[in-house]
Amino acid sequence: MDKLFFSYGHDDYAKFVIKIKEYLEGEGYEVFFDSDKLHTGIVWDHRLEVAIGESRWVLFFVTPHSARRPDGYCLNEISMALEKKKTILPIMIKHNSLPLSIHRQQSMRMEFLHQKEGDAVERLFDEKMQELLSILTGEKSLSFDGIQSNILQELDPLSFDIDFSVHKRLVGREWIDKRITEWIEHHKDSRLLWITAEAGYGKSALSVHLASKHPDVIGVHFCRYNQPSRNDPQRFIKTLAYSFQSQIDGYLEEISGISTEGRDDMELFGLLITTPLKNLGARDREYLFIIDALDETLEDGEVGDKSMITMLSDDGFKSSLEEIKFVKIIIMSRPDERLKQFLSKLDP
Repeated sequence: MDKLFFSYGHDDYAKFVIKIKEYLEGEGYEVFFDSDKLHTGIVWDHRLEVAIGESRWVLFFVTPHSARRPDGYCLNEISMALEKKKTILPIMIKHNSLPLSIHRQQSMRMEFLHQKEGDAVERLFDEKMQELLSILTGEKSLSFDGIQSNILQELDPLSFDIDFSVHKRLVGREWIDKRITEWIEHHKDSRLLWITAEAGYGKSALSVHLASKHPDVIGVHFCRYNQPSRNDPQRFIKTLAYSFQSQIDGYLEEISGISTEGRDDMELFGLLITTPLKNLGARDREYLFIIDALDETLEDGEVGDKSMITMLSDDGFKSSLEEIKFVKIIIMSRPDERLKQFLSKLDP
């Protein structure tokens, strides 16, 4: 029987997670479960990595505590699972946004099952356990339905699973986190932070780190010179919108029913990004999104007429940002004078 790794928060929902553990063990599964207080240190990290490596599935029990950024320890376990290319099954115990690294995945819903007792609840619990068993054995797969399915089809967002899996967890860069926090808190009028470094200095690893850990990051986009779809402005906008709807309550409803066909870049940005954010408001926080490796969108060393760089430097884009002042952008790239010329309009 397959081994399972349970990633959960040591919180008020632990008792319910233990109930699921005991059920699955009764079905013959071997479950790695840290029942004691959280441990730290290299030895414990190694033990977790071994346990995840030996497991067929990683079951991530989502609660506000387990998925909290930046210090939710489950986020480290999810990063380990992605590095080892393990199958992750999010199980929603208490409503919360999924981490950006797995935001495209469908969750198995188990809210409210832990709140009541009685025969009806037990029957529903048994039904959910049978559904879980059918997923673990491959007899069934989770799929989106209704409004979520429609928006997935309309936006057709890009997947960055490979980017999250190949970049190791970042260590020893606390000064970067502090610099970004300082920028957010003390440079309110600055809309763009442009971080430059030559190839090999870990810019993409930093993007993964921020997307995984920083509580204000609601989207990340990875450009690649040899993947035209990643460098296309419209795919960028649609992918960003899909990410936003996974992180901001009410965003999905704001963009449902919108037709993206035949829209130019700035019109699409207004429909999918500016208008929904204006309608929903800042909610007492800053929103950040990251564009990684923007220099890789250069075409034969030049800025194309319909490139992401051209769109970002468009006067319409700057005007849109003025309408959503609580949104900031972090761009990662190699130092490039052509980029500097175009991005200067955003006062980086």
